Amino acid sequence: NVFSEDNIAGLIIEYDHSKGKCDVRTLLAIGLLDNTALSINDVAYDVEADVVYLATQEGLIGYDMQTNQTFDFLSQIVAQNETN
Repeated sequence: NVFSEDNIAGLIIEYDHSKGKCDVRTLLAIGLLDNTALSINDVAYDVEADVVYLATQEGLIGYDMQTNQTFDFLSQIVAQNETN
């Protein structure tokens, strides 16, 4: 597993999980690294869930590596708690 990031620039430089490569171009294409829209403060990767978490000033955003879908992480947690 390779996961490196540059928090100051707000860019994921490299991601390699069983060659399921995710690079800067991938995240730029879906608008996650448009720093004019989002100020990315931190980046984390959940290996088991295969999800990248981006902490931004707009909230915590999840990016599912398998489906290439983004989601508002906090909204998802609230919705899960309401159904339980």
